[in-house]
Amino acid sequence: MWVLLVLLGILTHVKSKTRLLLFGGAFVVMSGVVYFLFMTIWVSLFALMGLSRAITIVLGAVVLVMGLINLKETIWFKKGVSLVIPDAVKPKIYKRMRGITRAASLPAALLGVLTLAFFVNLIELGCTLGLPAIYTRVLTLRQDLGAAGRYLFIALYNLAYVVPLAIIVLAYAVTFHRMTLSERGAKILKGVSGVLLVVFGLILILAPELLTTT
Repeated sequence: MWVLLVLLGILTHVKSKTRLLLFGGAFVVMSGVVYFLFMTIWVSLFALMGLSRAITIVLGAVVLVMGLINLKETIWFKKGVSLVIPDAVKPKIYKRMRGITRAASLPAALLGVLTLAFFVNLIELGCTLGLPAIYTRVLTLRQDLGAAGRYLFIALYNLAYVVPLAIIVLAYAVTFHRMTLSERGAKILKGVSGVLLVVFGLILILAPELLTTT
């Protein structure tokens, strides 16, 4: 979300609603594609591992730790271990954004946006793998779902993932009003994420059957 907001903020100087919608939409679509591929890999790995309780407990422990780290962010933001885009990577992201705005042709700029989205989402996978990992593990624990059903639910997850991003793009295109993700907003998002990860982590460790009952 942070990268998308910065990109759209830069694009507002172009003063082209068409380009903003095109580039913002391309970023959102590529984000969804990357996460869909990522989650299909996860669900395939979990399917190979089977229904082992040990695997579920290990995943729960990892998710629990991630949740506690995110909750830490609400008090000590970016202090110690943090699940955010590293500051060392941000100059490269800014450089790619500037390259997009300076591209001589529309196809070159669009390719730059797609590359940026792919690059950023790969970096963020390590920060955001918690909920997708839980989701795909639950899908493999559900014996009533076949492969087609799992992929359908993954597609629904990714649809929900890109909808807020698409709304941001539309809001920018309509208003051309620059928005930012403040530290307070980031803390709130981290807090909500932390609570969810801690709750689901404990459930995976203590009572995973709660996630597979209809």
